[in-house]
Amino acid sequence: MAAGAVNSGTVIVTNNSVTPSVVVATGTVNHTPVHITGPSGGKYTYSCTTAGYTLNPATPTKGTSSTAAGYSCDQQTYNYSCPTGSTLSGPTSGTSSSGSGSSCSTIPAYAYSCAAGFTLSGSSTGTTSTAPGGTTCTQQIYNYSCPTGYTLSGPTSGTSSGGTGTHLHEPGLTRIPAPRVSP
Repeated sequence: MAAGAVNSGTVIVTNNSVTPSVVVATGTVNHTPVHITGPSGGKYTYSCTTAGYTLNPATPTKGTSSTAAGYSCDQQTYNYSCPTGSTLSGPTSGTSSSGSGSSCSTIPAYAYSCAAGFTLSGSSTGTTSTAPGGTTCTQQIYNYSCPTGYTLSGPTSGTSSGGTGTHLHEPGLTRIPAPRVSP
């Protein structure tokens, strides 16, 4: 016979949190008018006077077009964002392709488990460094005994509801010979 009992164990918490890099979205290009001076020697000089903008193409910087046809002043900009679960700190856009000056917060991720022989009840993952309420580790223990007149051999308790490793021994019987009857 096996009578049940339950042991409680400690929930094992594994920290799988990650700190992601800033995710740079597809960049956009801003434009401003090309600054034109001249002509001098039959050619005009093209330049960009707004800070952060560069001439495109960069060379040659002189040409015969009074409207700077084929030239532009460009500025490459990027929008910064973070993966789901992370918060962006710093500018949301800029001219750095690596998101310099901005950062993403750590994404909390924890795994909950139990020691060998224990069963987890509740959530196996979460965002807190302590297991949430309702997440427990339990182990079913059985105490083994025998009916009156039998002797238990083996462990007196274990995790098997059938008492694996234990045996019942029936008491030995002494055979008494029948009396001899003389003819």
